[in-house]
Amino acid sequence: MDIIRYYEDESIHHDKNFPDGLVPYQDFVRMHRQRLGKSPLVDRGLGLGMKSLWAKVNHGRWIVDCPNCRSAQIASRETPFFHCAECDSDWFRITYPAERVAIELLLLKRPNIANRNWEPGETLTILEKENADKGIS
Repeated sequence: MDIIRYYEDESIHHDKNFPDGLVPYQDFVRMHRQRLGKSPLVDRGLGLGMKSLWAKVNHGRWIVDCPNCRSAQIASRETPFFHCAECDSDWFRITYPAERVAIELLLLKRPNIANRNWEPGETLTILEKENADKGIS
C-alpha cells in the first residue's frame, strides 16, 4: 500500500554525501540556495516567536506553500520548519492538523495519488463525503 510521503521519503532530497542518503532539511535548503546562485543561508535560529504555516497534502505529499512567492516545498515531520529557498523567506514553524493520521487514512483509500489532496479547513466529514461520492469506502 502507498503511504503519505514526507520530506524524508522524497528521492529528490537524497544525496550520496550523507551517510543514509537523506539530506537534513536545513542542509537541503542550503544546497538548493547554492544551486540557485543565492547568498549563503543565514541561520536566524528557530525561536519561539516564529510564525506558523499549515501543511497540506498535495498528490499524497505533505507540503508547505511559501506565503511570499507561492513556491512550495515538501514538509518534514522530523524537522517541522520551513524556509523558502526560492525567495529567502523567514523561517516558519510547520503546523499539522490534529487529525493528521485520520486524514492520511482517508486519503490512502483513494487509488489515484493525484486525488490524495487535503487543504487546511477541510474536515474529515468532507473527505469522507468525497470518498463516498467516488464509491470509495
